[in-house]
Amino acid sequence: MIDMCDDYPEIVGTDTLKRCWVLLRSSTTSEDLGNVCRLLDADLRPLTPDDTCKLSREIFEEHKQIAEEYLKVQTEIALLSQHKNEMLKNLSVDSLRQQQELRKLEDEKESLLKLCRNLTRQLQIMKDQRGALTSAAAASTIGPAVSGNNGWVVVPHRQDPSRLS
Repeated sequence: MIDMCDDYPEIVGTDTLKRCWVLLRSSTTSEDLGNVCRLLDADLRPLTPDDTCKLSREIFEEHKQIAEEYLKVQTEIALLSQHKNEMLKNLSVDSLRQQQELRKLEDEKESLLKLCRNLTRQLQIMKDQRGALTSAAAASTIGPAVSGNNGWVVVPHRQDPSRLS
């Protein structure tokens, strides 16, 4: 069961639960249980027993114990509801922050993809220009140009006729 904190009366909305919480927190003697039962709504209070009937007194005591358990459960529900609301509030803040971070990262990814496409296009243009220049130069040289498998073109070295002597 949840540990009851000192600020419980500020958390719970009903006055009945606040008063019951204070009584349950201080002690749980049979006299206190009787006081707690008086704080319950009229339809939840145990009826006064017939003192001449043993069964009536037993039912009354059982009803008081059930009332105590009811108040403890109501207290726990209220505390857990408060804790849940705090967690949802924190979750929404964290969730909002994460969504903003995700949007920022997606924008950055899109920018990098555009840059990559642009650089790839520029590289292809440069390769095409180099290929055209290499083809023109190869046509004017002695001997055929040999194309490599990685996009490089090997052109045989042409010696200057003035250096041959």
